[in-house]
Amino acid sequence: MGIDKNNDLGIVSDHYLGDKKDFQYIMRAQNLITKLQNKFTCNEVKKEQKIIALNDWIRIYTTNYDNVIEFAGKDTDKYNRTPVTLRDSTEL
Repeated sequence: MGIDKNNDLGIVSDHYLGDKKDFQYIMRAQNLITKLQNKFTCNEVKKEQKIIALNDWIRIYTTNYDNVIEFAGKDTDKYNRTPVTLRDSTEL
């Protein structure tokens, strides 16, 4: 795409999407979301990840963009964990 590989995801995605907010922008945004979901959605986890998911954590903070913790807990009673984003309150 002709941009520095050291740029963060925000800069790269802004470059990919462009400035003009029209139908093509919406289509590029949906395409980007689909690509990221395909890349960062897991279909299996390792034993170690399941062990981490089994603990009674009040919260798990991660910088990951994937669904590993949710997926690791799906075979347990921990499956109901809900991801929290920066828009959510961090108060207990």
